[in-house]
Amino acid sequence: MNFKRILAIILAALTCLSLFCACNNGGNGDESEETTSKEEVERFDYFAADMADYVALDSSKYKDSSITLGTAYEVDDEMVNDTLNSMLYKYRAPLNGGETITDKAIEFGDTAFIYYRGEVDGKEFSGGSNFNDAKPYELGIGSGNFIDGFEDGLIGIIPSETSKENPYPLKVTFPENYKEDLAGKDAIFYVWVVEMVDYELPELTNDFVTKTLKFKTDEEDAAAALIDYIREGLEENRDNVIKNDLWEMLLDEAVVIKYPETEVQYFYDSYMEQYEYTKKQYESYGYTFASLDDFVIKYLGLETGADWKAETREQSEIDVLQNLLCHLIAQEEGIEVTDEDYQAAIDYYMDYYKSYGQSITEEELVEAIGERLLNEYALFEKVNKFLLENCTVNYEDKE
Repeated sequence: MNFKRILAIILAALTCLSLFCACNNGGNGDESEETTSKEEVERFDYFAADMADYVALDSSKYKDSSITLGTAYEVDDEMVNDTLNSMLYKYRAPLNGGETITDKAIEFGDTAFIYYRGEVDGKEFSGGSNFNDAKPYELGIGSGNFIDGFEDGLIGIIPSETSKENPYPLKVTFPENYKEDLAGKDAIFYVWVVEMVDYELPELTNDFVTKTLKFKTDEEDAAAALIDYIREGLEENRDNVIKNDLWEMLLDEAVVIKYPETEVQYFYDSYMEQYEYTKKQYESYGYTFASLDDFVIKYLGLETGADWKAETREQSEIDVLQNLLCHLIAQEEGIEVTDEDYQAAIDYYMDYYKSYGQSITEEELVEAIGERLLNEYALFEKVNKFLLENCTVNYEDKE
């Protein structure tokens, strides 16, 4: 199945889509009428129902949970600094007039002129060597032109200590999504660094941050604010991975007593409307499809003949189950939506629309989305926070 369990309330995205349609078509007759009809469908009331009638889950699964991530997700000063340096890379400036040197250790931001020869299981592979080229390859350390680990592996190497006869052995692993014959395989690249150009990264001053990077902040120390922003972004990315893993686990551990069938149907119908709407969008750009079936197979990347309606039904049940579990945890742990939580949900959606250039007032937003969805989003955020606070995260070396 090409669907995946997503860390969000699916209906939120669908409602956003409907609101975009309303904003963009100016309330065009038929489409506006259809949206109004959809809004008036009576939904299952998660807040009023006893979730124990629908789903069961051992509370230890979320109150004493444990997730293991790769060390690549462990946010520390080194990771923050590496991310910052990647931002500064394109503003680097050559030293000594850009003259090549051979007696200095390579640092992040420098340019190395290299010959390399790659081997997997002791054998060279096609396209893995440039030793026969007339000129060495010019590689910026931090450019991201080579697979992970290659450029970092050159840091600290002194060009004069390598040669064609004595190349530096650099161990790397090809990513899983690399071309099939090399995907996920360990390799050794024998690298001869002929010479390098010494570069300097710009100094992280407040003027550079606000004028060159155009980072907006009200803080007096703009550089420190940027570093905090980077750290928060990395932590948010890590937390999203943790939450996704937690929900995968909770969905697998949950025991469904019964589904509120009208709610499953609501999600199913919402998906169908999304397919129809997206098909029309594609067709407005000149794409043609023999039928909705033809479009959905291509749109979802499913094999021809796949029962996409059954898959859509299955995803709808997953979405409903996630909502049931969210409310079950909230009921068992006494988690409720406050006025502040509700306003935070409004602020989130206001920022969402502003990021797409949509002009809308809070009143218009509440009317378009509805208090129900705003309360659902606010509760989902609080439950996620609770899950994170009660989860032990371990880190280990792994892809």
